Amino acid sequence: MKFLSIALLFFSAVSHSEIVSVAEAINKAGAQSMLSQRIVKDYIMIGSHIKSDKAHKELDQAVALFEQQHLELLDFLEDPAQMRALNQISKTWESLRLKAISKPSKEMAKELIPLSDKLYIQSNKLLSLLEKKGNVHANHTVSISSKQRMLSQRIIAKLYMAMAWTVDLKNLSSSFEDTLKEYESGLAELNKAEENTPAIQKKLKKINAQWTFSKAGLSQYEQDRFVPTLISVTTESILKKMDEVTADYQKIAENS
Repeated sequence: MKFLSIALLFFSAVSHSEIVSVAEAINKAGAQSMLSQRIVKDYIMIGSHIKSDKAHKELDQAVALFEQQHLELLDFLEDPAQMRALNQISKTWESLRLKAISKPSKEMAKELIPLSDKLYIQSNKLLSLLEKKGNVHANHTVSISSKQRMLSQRIIAKLYMAMAWTVDLKNLSSSFEDTLKEYESGLAELNKAEENTPAIQKKLKKINAQWTFSKAGLSQYEQDRFVPTLISVTTESILKKMDEVTADYQKIAENS
């Protein structure tokens, strides 16, 4: 009950805010996709005793934030197709959230990983539907940067951390490699985005440098060498910087 009570206490303190633009909805839908991966990453870090105190706090906050933003999206969306996509997310979230705040075990991780995969796919479907509204090109850039946040968590959530904890699940390594390629493709697209201001380019330059360093550690898994503490620190820094970049793209989309 400790996991549940802490999450609920945090949620009770989270204020409910109103989404005011499609670009903001895209940002938050992308954040939901990221949180679906972050929750499992933190769950596995707690179970494998990697920065577990910090991971416990992050897990509580991630569960609460997903709840909050889900309610905000429910209030904002009116399009029937978008609402159907959000209702599918609701059903999967109901199944995942209580498992995510239970006592960590490898057996439960094997249940959580496919559930968060499903939530990730459903969140991306909503993201695609939202992207088609308003300024399609500007919204696409917000969407890509939002997905990059998610992929940084996916790489170390169900994949790298799960492999490091020796969770017995098929296709972990192939999913890991596919996600690495998807991340690099998205980062290359952002590097060439016409919306890039000098400030955004400066942030992307830092992200590229940190990503190059992270890859050096990530690639060691092929020799059964894992550096989960290092990877959690570097990818967390990448996530924060990409969050800033996404907010910058959101402002550009709202003003275009």
